[in-house]
Amino acid sequence: MAPELDREGRHPSELVAKAWDVGLMNLTVPEAYGGGGLGVFEECLVAEEFAAACAGVTTTLMANALALTPIVLAGTHAQKEAFLSPLCAGPNLASFCLTEPQAGSDVAGMRTTYRREGDEYIIHGAKQWITNAGESSLYVVFATKDPNLRHKGISAFVVPADTPGLSFGKKEDKMGHRASTTRSVIFEDVRVPAFNRLGEEGEGWMIAMRTLDKSRPGIAAGRGHCAGRPAGSVGIQPTARPVWPAHCQLPSRSVHAG
Repeated sequence: MAPELDREGRHPSELVAKAWDVGLMNLTVPEAYGGGGLGVFEECLVAEEFAAACAGVTTTLMANALALTPIVLAGTHAQKEAFLSPLCAGPNLASFCLTEPQAGSDVAGMRTTYRREGDEYIIHGAKQWITNAGESSLYVVFATKDPNLRHKGISAFVVPADTPGLSFGKKEDKMGHRASTTRSVIFEDVRVPAFNRLGEEGEGWMIAMRTLDKSRPGIAAGRGHCAGRPAGSVGIQPTARPVWPAHCQLPSRSVHAG
């Protein structure tokens, strides 16, 4: 199935449903909000086994761990009940919206802005290369009050998929990893209630960095295993071998010294 999904660039909706049904999604979300209540170690074990079959499907399934962690870390009890519980109640996806065309490694250089009007925030800008964009039920978005403030101006917001003004760019036609959907996310004066802000204004930078710190082990576990490396780093023996689609394999060539 992995070669077919990669060749067709098809979103693996049926595998998302199966993974949710057997409890292999939202592993690090507390049980009180419908998640698995597990830790990073267990998340790494699952990521390794997924990645042994298909890196793209792994990214699709494990992206919730990245997207929901800001809510787990910085959300109030009321926010966790409002956002985590409904999402974990079904085979739903979430997206983490941080990267921009000009702000990848330099996150503080983001240009997506927010302003407050009464009890609402208005978000305007765009995010780039967002996993599961267009497939997700909610988006955790980082925006700045003023680009000149750099990291001090960034705040985090939860934006439901049906919010007016939210749209998506074309699906990226990648060289590989094609079972994972990647698009830009566009915010055209998107309005969200003040309730949807995570933490205080200006705390978005720290929320994002804490989220990345917590999510990196799972990402590394998946990437290492799909590259064919031993999974001994987190204490599990591989049960499957990587499967490379025929159209992704390079022909063998003789190399002659010259």
